[in-house]
Amino acid sequence: MSIQNVVIDHIDTWTTAKDQKAKGGRGRGKKSNNQSQYGVKKLRELILDLAVHGKLVMQDPNDEPASVLLEKIATEKARLIKEGKIKKQKPLPEISEDEKPFGLPDGWYWTRLGEVTTYGITEKSECNDANENTWILELEDVEKSTSKLLNKVRVAERPFRSSKNIFLKNDVIYGKLRPYLDKVIIADEVGVCSSEMIPIRGYFGIVPAYLRLVLKSPYFKFYANNFTHGMNLPRLGTEKARLALFPFVSDFMQYRIVSKVDELMALCDKLEQEQTDNDETHLLLVKTLLDTLTNAKDHKDFIESWWQIEHNFDILFTTEESIDVLKQTILQLAVMGKLVPQDPNDEPASVLLKKIALEKARLVNEGKIKKQKPLPEISEDEKPFDLPEGWKWIILKTAINLLNGYAFKSSWFSDKGVRLLRNINILHGQTRWVELACIDNEVAKNFKKYRLCKGDVVLSLDR
Repeated sequence: MSIQNVVIDHIDTWTTAKDQKAKGGRGRGKKSNNQSQYGVKKLRELILDLAVHGKLVMQDPNDEPASVLLEKIATEKARLIKEGKIKKQKPLPEISEDEKPFGLPDGWYWTRLGEVTTYGITEKSECNDANENTWILELEDVEKSTSKLLNKVRVAERPFRSSKNIFLKNDVIYGKLRPYLDKVIIADEVGVCSSEMIPIRGYFGIVPAYLRLVLKSPYFKFYANNFTHGMNLPRLGTEKARLALFPFVSDFMQYRIVSKVDELMALCDKLEQEQTDNDETHLLLVKTLLDTLTNAKDHKDFIESWWQIEHNFDILFTTEESIDVLKQTILQLAVMGKLVPQDPNDEPASVLLKKIALEKARLVNEGKIKKQKPLPEISEDEKPFDLPEGWKWIILKTAINLLNGYAFKSSWFSDKGVRLLRNINILHGQTRWVELACIDNEVAKNFKKYRLCKGDVVLSLDR
């Protein structure tokens, strides 16, 4: 069986499972629900992965080998340099065997992105250069992961002041800021884009749609995310991008690969839409039932509502979205004081607030914190819901010492010293010391107030 048939068989399997669920196959249906969103996403990744490995379509021995196309590209680049249309760039290093992430079929060739595209060569546009009807593209206009264009905005609606990158029709536009967002589109007309997006044009024989699918493939995303710089705003640097390995093949094969990818992605779209319609109805039911908990009038009402949910738990919470809603409901119940019974013997919150006030006064006298301006009283209209007896609404700053982090320069990083907690080190509320960055102990002495202590709560502001 060919690889493409294997992929189609996966799609048929999920479709069959969905149909069985509709016919009343409760156990099989639950499995299908779990697979639906995550499964189709992984299937899309599989399709792109097979495409760049050269395993999605059959190889044609009559195709022109990639080496011939590379010679034509070299000739074209030499001509463009001679005509002054592009500048001569430094030669990129040869590719060693150790660098190659996987094997390629006969006739394919590993090259570097900077050898076969204009990555890093951009033409700038100033605000006075663009007319009111010029398309101005920002990163926020592209949906993450799907790369769907959400909005097409003209300069008349979104004037700009800083320099923008000019792109032409059929240029591939790559979002280099936070590359894990996976924002890559092909321009269908001329326009300008922000500096966090880079227009890429292939040289002779590079099919834009093939270039795009390589940039969206799991292989390239892994590379880009491992070679970003910048702590708060990670981006893929130009030189690192130009050095990225590119699976190169004849333009005839590129077209065939793109055609097969489009065909399989259309099947994924169909499966995903059908499942989305079912999941939206299911999620509405889950939210409605969970709202009975947060809206419960008293403990008895709460217990009755929970009984209904508990006895249907296995069919309600079968998708990632429904489980996320459940988690959020649990947190909401906690802050509303409905998650556990109230103990009338507990010390009221007003007593603890007096202790906090005394501690803050002591810290101010000792010069450890600055005296703050009095915070405004909370009006009744501001309170989002009623609290149990003994609880009290306060402004957050009353009870915590809020300190913004510091944007440490990457040039200060070292292999040893004081560890830096960065956005990439926070996942699902846990710290993970991957891509460790440190600053020298001597440098750290100048930033004592940013040191973390055990028990500190850290809020990541990364989107």
